[in-house]
Amino acid sequence: MSRKQSQRVSRRHQACAPEALEPRVLLSAADLFMGPQQPQDSLVAKVAWRGAVLDAMPSSWIVTLDDMGTDDRAKSLASDLAIGLGIEVEAIRPFARGRYAELTTPSPIGDLLASRATEAIPGVVAIEPNLLYTTNRIPNDPRFSEQWVHENSGQFINDVPWFLGSGTLDADIDSTDAWDVTTGSSDVIVAVIDTGIDLDHPDLVDNLWVNPGEIPGNGIDDDSNGFVDDVHGYDFGELDGDPDDAEGHGTGCAGLIGAVGNNGIGMTGVAWDVSLIGMKIADRFGRLSSSAIVAAHDYLTMMIGRGHNIVASNNSYGAFAPTFYADQDDGFIGEREAIE
Repeated sequence: MSRKQSQRVSRRHQACAPEALEPRVLLSAADLFMGPQQPQDSLVAKVAWRGAVLDAMPSSWIVTLDDMGTDDRAKSLASDLAIGLGIEVEAIRPFARGRYAELTTPSPIGDLLASRATEAIPGVVAIEPNLLYTTNRIPNDPRFSEQWVHENSGQFINDVPWFLGSGTLDADIDSTDAWDVTTGSSDVIVAVIDTGIDLDHPDLVDNLWVNPGEIPGNGIDDDSNGFVDDVHGYDFGELDGDPDDAEGHGTGCAGLIGAVGNNGIGMTGVAWDVSLIGMKIADRFGRLSSSAIVAAHDYLTMMIGRGHNIVASNNSYGAFAPTFYADQDDGFIGEREAIE
């Protein structure tokens, strides 16, 4: 990774040759749906929880604690919880600065017993299945004249699956009016929590965030934030510093947010100039897990606390059972706690 990532950083401020775009069609893919393949039985577990049957990481549970702390504290509390639940423990992995722990167990856990056990152990907020998520369908189009979301002139639209015909005049987000005021700033950082970002894409490379405290490819946590070589973000699916996109969905989202504008190639993002930080939450099987999502949110919270101007995150993923928490005020406790 070191050589590849170093090359990416050096290319950030180089002009992109137009001919390099010829074989690149990732941002122009029509009818793009880059969610994970229907998971194999060995990669997904069906978990009965709060009256629903959910898709989750097999044998994996998220323990949410009341505050950040040492890894030893997280392991100890998760172990105490396992004893209270009467379950076998295969592994405990603290993450997100000790606020969470992933508990691996072959034993089933019921929601009522989980509630009682967590209430009995001070410092433990909740234990929940490590849910799996899927990315959402989005339209992509490289030709600005057909990007009706920016400026709808009533043009003919045939590139989205739910509509065919003439657009409605001015039914858009008034991007062209906004661009008369500003086209963005590289000082503004937007996170893409998704399948990653194509770090070599010619219409995105100039708008990739670069961690000023990290030296690419040296295998050292230069800025002492707990993450090695997080130059453009981090891969929380595979736990490494390379958030390159193997699925495509995150790249499409990144393009809609911040594909370089007025450069004569590809498409135009809402912000012509912005810093995109890749928060990859997909593992090598295409699975998007609760543990990866929580860790990504916590990373961003930490980096904001360190002075990085991260103003928003894009979260284009949905649960396999989207109505599961419809009647629950708290939703998924682990993710809520990470965001707050």
